[in-house]
Amino acid sequence: MICRASRRNPSIIQDGGRDSITAVEAISGGAKVLPPLIIFKANAHLMGHHTNIEIEEKEDAFFATSAKGYTNAQITFKWFQEVFEPRTRPVNGINQHRILVLDGHSTHVENYEFIQHAIDHNIHLICLPSHSTHILQPLDVGIFSPLSTYYRQELEDRVRQQGPYGTIKKGDVFPLLQRARLKTFQPETIRSAWRACGLIPFNRNRILRDPLLQAKMVPKTPLATRRPGLRPASHRIEGAPELDQIELSNEQIPETPENKAVKDLLTQCIKQARILNAARVIADKEVTKVRQLVKPAKADRRQLGGGLLLSSKHLAKLYHKRMALDKKKAEASMKRKERKALAKRQTQSKGRKGKRTHVESEEEAMASSIDSEESESGSDEEAVENQLVHSTQKVCILLVKSCLY
Repeated sequence: MICRASRRNPSIIQDGGRDSITAVEAISGGAKVLPPLIIFKANAHLMGHHTNIEIEEKEDAFFATSAKGYTNAQITFKWFQEVFEPRTRPVNGINQHRILVLDGHSTHVENYEFIQHAIDHNIHLICLPSHSTHILQPLDVGIFSPLSTYYRQELEDRVRQQGPYGTIKKGDVFPLLQRARLKTFQPETIRSAWRACGLIPFNRNRILRDPLLQAKMVPKTPLATRRPGLRPASHRIEGAPELDQIELSNEQIPETPENKAVKDLLTQCIKQARILNAARVIADKEVTKVRQLVKPAKADRRQLGGGLLLSSKHLAKLYHKRMALDKKKAEASMKRKERKALAKRQTQSKGRKGKRTHVESEEEAMASSIDSEESESGSDEEAVENQLVHSTQKVCILLVKSCLY
C-alpha cells in the first residue's frame, strides 16, 4: 500500500461489505476461560458458515444463529444452561455457591428462565449499574481491547495473503478469532483485568479514588453548557465548489498589512483542503473499483439442522453427515444421468437402424417400380409392332384383291 510517510496506521481498502457476528466470552477470577459462543446472522446453521470445519472440530466452541446476529433471551438461556452452569460446576460435586457478574441487558434481567435456573443452581447474579461496564466489567477493561487489536492484525494478514481483491467469509471468522483469543486470554492478562476493576482482590478504592478513572467518568462537556439536539459540525470536505467560493472570498479581502497574515493562513488552509479533497475522491474511486471487481462467491445455503445452540463437535458431526448425504445424492444423480445417456444412445442407434431399413425398402420399391415400368413399356412396344404388322397385312391383301379384279 502506498501512502504518505507522515500517515499513521494506513488501512487496507476493502469492498465495504459487513455483517453482524457476535462473540460471547466469559472469564473467571481463577484465570479460566469458557468456550466462546459465536452468533451468526441467519435463520439456521448453514454450510457456508463453517468452511473451516476441520479447525472448528479441534477447538472447543459453540455456535448459534439469530435474525440480527445479536444475542437474545433464548440464546442467553441456552448458553447459561449448556455452557456456563456445567463448565463452572465444582469438581467434587458439592452444589457450592457461584457468582456471575453481568451487565443489565434485557436478556439477563428480563429473562425468567435465566433467573430461575440461576436460583435452582445457587448461582448469584450481580448486575452492574448502567453505563459502568467500561470501568467495572473485567472483559471491557482489560480483554476486549487487546482482543480487537489481535483480531484486526489477523484479519489484515489474511486480506494481504488473499490479494487486493480478497474477501473474508463467515467461515473465516472463527479461525481468525481463535488465533486472536490464544494471544489475548493469558492468565496474567485475565488477573490484571479483574484487579483493574477492583473486584479480585476486592478494592473499592481502585475505582473511587483513581484520578484517571474519575476523569473518564466526568463528562468532557459540562452539563450546563450542553444544548439538547446540538451535534458537532462535520469537518468533511464535500467538494470543490465550496473551496472555490472560499478562495474567491479570500481574494476579495483588501491587501493590507493587518490582513496579510490572515490571507496567507487561509490560502494555506485552502491548499491543504484541496489536497484532502483530492485524496478523498481518489479513495472513493478506488473503493468503487474494488466493489465492482470483488464478486463474493455465493454462500453455501445448505442447512445443517440441529438445535439453537450447537457445540463444535456436534456441528462437525452434522457437517460430515450432510457432506456424506450430499455425496450419495450426487452419486445417485450421476448414475441417473448415465442411465439416461445410455438409453438415449440406444434409442439413437435403433433409430439409425430403422432409418437404414426404411432406405433399403424404398430402394427396393423404386427398383421394382422401374422394372414394372420397363415391362409395361416393353409390352406397349410389342402391341404397336403387332398392330403395324396386322395393318400392313391388311393393306397387302387389299392390293392383291384390287389387282385380281
